Amino acid sequence: VMIRNHPQWSSILELIAANTIGTPQSIQLAYAYREKNRNDYRYKPEMGGGAVYDIGSYSIAIARLIFGDEPNGVLATLVRDENTGVDVLASAILDFPTGHATLTVATESTTYQHVHVLGDRGWIRVEFPFAHPQPTRCHLYIGDASSVGNFHCQEIAFDPINQYTLQADRFSLAIQDRSVATWPLENAAANMAVIDALFESARCRQWTPITKTSINA
Repeated sequence: VMIRNHPQWSSILELIAANTIGTPQSIQLAYAYREKNRNDYRYKPEMGGGAVYDIGSYSIAIARLIFGDEPNGVLATLVRDENTGVDVLASAILDFPTGHATLTVATESTTYQHVHVLGDRGWIRVEFPFAHPQPTRCHLYIGDASSVGNFHCQEIAFDPINQYTLQADRFSLAIQDRSVATWPLENAAANMAVIDALFESARCRQWTPITKTSINA
């Protein structure tokens, strides 16, 4: 996932490890855009179309990254395109052992994205968490008990970078057997297990447990 190559996520994990916001309790994630091309693969179910497969995977991956754990269950609801059947709006609650994540993704909405992390001592607001149409300067905003409303008390800025370039650089180092952090196939399988449970929850309209998936299955 290209987003994990952006340095802001390392900074967020460092802030959490330093107990800057205390224990994360709730994460709110939203990612939306408007896909105007009805012939695009995002409208083709046989090609993995729909909002969840396209961008929901990012929100799920980030929630798992921040909590440092796997969710036990999910409750989800979908709106599907009448002609193609792909999901164009999806919302879900993920139940983690130590907190909750709520997410909404959409492909027929206005362009928008955010991640908010609420802890028992403070919070983090991620200004530009997911896609960058072009390298963009972005910020993290951190609040604590002295913050009023959503006014932050600390700000961390990141210079414009290309996430895809960083991803390619990391891959190049990995195949050279250089020391570089990687994410194993098991991580992708765990993310897919959440997506499978999300679709099942939307189908049966009830809480659905998440079955741990083996990459050898």
